[in-house]
Amino acid sequence: MKQQSDRKQGIGFYGNVLWAAWGVFCLFVPVAAQGRPGNCAVHRGDGIEGAPENSLEAAHKAWSRGFIPECDVRKSADGKIIAFHDKYIGGKPVDSYDWNWLKDYDIGSRKGRQWSYVRIPTWDAVFAAMKDRPERRILADYKNVSPEIIAEIAKRHGVQAQVYFCTGGPSLIPVWKKANPEGKVLMWIWSGMWGDAAKWDIKKPEVAAKCEETLAKRLAEFDEPGYPRPDIVQVHVRVDHSKPGDPFAPSSALLRKAFAKLKSLGIEAQVMPWTEGDKIETYEKLWALGPDSFSTDYPDVMDEFLRSLEKNDI
Repeated sequence: MKQQSDRKQGIGFYGNVLWAAWGVFCLFVPVAAQGRPGNCAVHRGDGIEGAPENSLEAAHKAWSRGFIPECDVRKSADGKIIAFHDKYIGGKPVDSYDWNWLKDYDIGSRKGRQWSYVRIPTWDAVFAAMKDRPERRILADYKNVSPEIIAEIAKRHGVQAQVYFCTGGPSLIPVWKKANPEGKVLMWIWSGMWGDAAKWDIKKPEVAAKCEETLAKRLAEFDEPGYPRPDIVQVHVRVDHSKPGDPFAPSSALLRKAFAKLKSLGIEAQVMPWTEGDKIETYEKLWALGPDSFSTDYPDVMDEFLRSLEKNDI
């Protein structure tokens, strides 16, 4: 019995060593002929530190770099369709305010005096800025406005092919595709939890396991008959470079598998570091796992990484 116990412990030990070695391999072995990132996106329009979130100014900054801004689609109490990130203003739901009040709401001053003139844009204004500029695209993140209404506004400005309907699940994909056959879809897959890195420490096994379980489950859904196909799947990843071995949750091994599977289905594999996106090593290590593109809250850092790809031909 003792020999069996020792043998099991030995197998467990060497199994752990092999698993750790695989994690290191996934981090540092690049994908052959991977090419360059394509449809890189910026969360909130211009990220956390840039122009006021979901503003036209933020969108213009993203477009000027060749990135795709992401903005949320909400509505006022009287039905005006607006780009606004937060669900609440002063503790009250955004959709409890009418447009006459919202149009004068200062969304810029908290980012600095230089932004004090910035106000909430309507989606009519956003799409008007894209008209006759096919290189300008946008991620319209679904909140409480139907796909049909978003499509209607896009068509009014002739930009329907430039709009990605952004959603966290498959149910509205057919609705959008029917309302706007020329449009595209980005579906995001979250890490299984909201909140900051301090609350969800991926060095804790139960937290890392939750991230792993969430992505594995969502990947399996693509095997179901008739599962709607988005054009892009954005995988959210929690990052902690102080974590021994693999800094990612979900794990590097599962991320590599996920990106390969999505590509085999003809879906663009995009990755977004939900934490530590302000470190260039995050993008370097994620890029080695084989995604097609990135999304970020830190466009300056992502831009620096993309320039390093061009310079060094990583």
